[in-house]
Amino acid sequence: MDEHIGNHAQEKATNDIRQTLPRNYLEVSRLQKNSLMVTSQGNQSSVSISGSISSSTLKSKEEKSLDHTSSQVRNKHTPWEQWIFKKASERFRASLKSVQQQSFEDAKKQREQEEISEKMQKGKLKFKEWIERKNLEAAQRKKMAEIALIEKNAEETRKKALQIKSEERYQEWLNKKRKTDQTRRQKRETELSRRELAARQKELQANTCFKNWLRNRKGLNKRIPQSYCISNGTFETYFDRTSAPSPGFFNKTNWVS
Repeated sequence: MDEHIGNHAQEKATNDIRQTLPRNYLEVSRLQKNSLMVTSQGNQSSVSISGSISSSTLKSKEEKSLDHTSSQVRNKHTPWEQWIFKKASERFRASLKSVQQQSFEDAKKQREQEEISEKMQKGKLKFKEWIERKNLEAAQRKKMAEIALIEKNAEETRKKALQIKSEERYQEWLNKKRKTDQTRRQKRETELSRRELAARQKELQANTCFKNWLRNRKGLNKRIPQSYCISNGTFETYFDRTSAPSPGFFNKTNWVS
């Protein structure tokens, strides 16, 4: 009999709680939804603030609702029903706390996932920019290498052409110098030959003249004495080298005074 009364009281209290709680539970669900929307749209600081505000708002509304319901239960029901209502309220608070904790964790996970996704997007963007920059640098290096190779080939071609031209000019100068040296040497040899021939001719002519003079000299009279003296009372002539020679030419024309 007592068990039947207790079950009846518990069932009645549960019905009263069910009539009272749905309005509060819907309010809590609406506030949780608003909290999740704010959490997903805001940054980390605004999410934390909105989460704390939503939690405090939910808690205050829940406590007010439950306190109001408790005051109604105390006024209308027996202590047993009040105990049943208290236990149901505690279970509801625990369930609501669990829901809030789960909502907070879900929001936190969602925020972390969004941060990870944002970091991945930024990383992909940076990697793409890095790849584009590296490709551009590689293209520029390749282009510069090609330009450097072209300039190097042009410089080598210019140097080869300059070297060939220099060798041609040197060969031309060398040939000209050889011709000049040969001409100078021929002139010197010709002049030397002419001088030698002239010297030989002069020497031959001198020898001829000397021989002719010597041959003609043999037919001339010897030099007669030029000095006179008296020796032992006799008038004599003698050759004196210091005396003036006798005239070699006699003008046969008489002197005209």
